[in-house]
Amino acid sequence: MNGLDSVYIDRTAEPMVKYFYYLQLNDQFGEVPLQSAKVFGLYKSNAIPPPPNYLRPDTTSFGVKLVWNKPDEYVNKYHIYRNIGDDENLSELKVIQSTDSVVQFLDTSSSLKGNRVYYYSVRAENTSGNLSRFSDTVQVHPKIKTVINSPKQLNGYELDGKVFLYWENLFEKDETIEGYKVYRKKLGDVRNEFIALFDTLLPPKRNNFVDITPAEGNDYEYSVKAFDMFGNESNFSSSIKISIPEAPILPPAGLTAISIDEGIKISWQPTSQQNNKGYKIYRYERGRIPKEIGSVNAETYEYLDKSCTNGNLYFYFVKTVNNKGKESVPSEELGIRK
Repeated sequence: MNGLDSVYIDRTAEPMVKYFYYLQLNDQFGEVPLQSAKVFGLYKSNAIPPPPNYLRPDTTSFGVKLVWNKPDEYVNKYHIYRNIGDDENLSELKVIQSTDSVVQFLDTSSSLKGNRVYYYSVRAENTSGNLSRFSDTVQVHPKIKTVINSPKQLNGYELDGKVFLYWENLFEKDETIEGYKVYRKKLGDVRNEFIALFDTLLPPKRNNFVDITPAEGNDYEYSVKAFDMFGNESNFSSSIKISIPEAPILPPAGLTAISIDEGIKISWQPTSQQNNKGYKIYRYERGRIPKEIGSVNAETYEYLDKSCTNGNLYFYFVKTVNNKGKESVPSEELGIRK
């Protein structure tokens, strides 16, 4: 500066850096007198910084990772925003300091769930305290394993050997529900564990199922699980126990008897039921208790009684025997004299 100047502008000062200044006069003889007292100056810029560049998200098993580029040399703080509720409205989540050219932030909030989509944006703050515009908004689904709500109000009943089940429609409250699986276990079974009745999912809006595969005479326990579009599943719902009554064993019909030289031949018509083991033939005389006199397999529909006595009056009936050894009620009774 020359001796007539009274103002000096330091155009090399960086924003919000404290500088100290003093004056020193040089006289015409080249002597250097004492310097002036020191004063400090602080430059605050009004410039708005650009927003963070190239914001990109990534997911981990424990949170969401954000990475972006530093927008200019004077930025040293960042404000991270995320939606808190179920909508897309952003709220400030955290403020961090960083002077790195590439900045990283890891959101490990306990409120993060694996069955939701989250939106993030970042604002830069420079050393003068000025905030940038929001960066681009990115969306991300955390890879956090989340147990979703189980179906409630599981109910059911048996009708004609089928089991009808129905439960709460979770899709009405959560449109991320992808579907349901129905599980069953046979009470008294050694495995004693629920087995899925099918591999694919029931549609999300279908909250009912008809099991046409239970076996009569067994007791079953049913439960349901829900699955969402992110691969999460619920725990088992509360279970329900349903018994399948055993169908009554039908006795043979069309019983006939004829007396022949070898004895008395009894014939009948087979029943239409499956899983029958065979037939038992009973005989008695008036005033006496019926006794089993013979049995045949399920493919035989006649029996020859060789133990009868000429002149006696006999009464016959037949019972069906199932594969569990249980007998039907007696068939129609038929009397014949030898």
